[in-house]
Amino acid sequence: MLEKGNNKTLVLTGLMIGLIFAELDETVVSTAMPTIIRELHGLSLYGWVAGVYMLAVTMFMPILGKLADLYGRKRIYLSCMALFIAGSIVSGLAPSMTWLLIGRGIQGIGAGGLMPLALVIIGDTYPLEQRAKIQSLFGPLMILPQLLGPTVGGYIVGNIDWHWVFLINIPVGVLAAAVLAKGMRETKGVEKRTIDWSGAFTLVLGLLSLLLAPVLIDNQGFSWSSPIIIGLLALSVLLFALLIRIEMKAKEPFIPLHLFRNRNVVVLSLLVLL
Repeated sequence: MLEKGNNKTLVLTGLMIGLIFAELDETVVSTAMPTIIRELHGLSLYGWVAGVYMLAVTMFMPILGKLADLYGRKRIYLSCMALFIAGSIVSGLAPSMTWLLIGRGIQGIGAGGLMPLALVIIGDTYPLEQRAKIQSLFGPLMILPQLLGPTVGGYIVGNIDWHWVFLINIPVGVLAAAVLAKGMRETKGVEKRTIDWSGAFTLVLGLLSLLLAPVLIDNQGFSWSSPIIIGLLALSVLLFALLIRIEMKAKEPFIPLHLFRNRNVVVLSLLVLL
């Protein structure tokens, strides 16, 4: 739980810096991709640079959220920032497309925690009457990366080197982590809790099967009627059915199914899925 001695300004500043640069990374990388592909000779893997990142973000977002409940928001958020920085280092020093994809995957795992946990930490830090106003700042600020990304990416590629598209995340990430660590105080709860690893593993496989289908169609030329695509979609249905069965019997379910009795949760979940 969060302590009363939090410096709200430092917490908010650290979260904002981290979120803006996590979002900026996407648009900057997109601008630099033609140069990267030309130097690494990876035209056939062009789409996977974004695909691997988004797959990692989507699969690990619920897992990292649950881990934050168990082990503390601050610890998991800083761990995610460390993963994002590590992925940036691997991507920035990548000698081949294989290493670039590995780095992007690591970045995606970290980003899967940075985005949702920032909103959770804001909710824990500010009282209810201030929460909506503070969270409303995120919308306009998230527009900045979309506007600045192509310009920043073009400048780095044209005047410095494409490697710095990723390496620039290192000092910014360290700064964001240091500011948050300085301002945020958190004590670990005394209640012993466990994580439903079977549910988590099944969820990851189900999401991978579901999301891999459109990625393969986009990047490998498969059609929706392809046996591989149909097989992946069928496998995802089976895995999600298994997930429901596991969660119904779990002592502490990874995804509490009673949440879906709330119509608002169902509608919002479907919108996010789409």
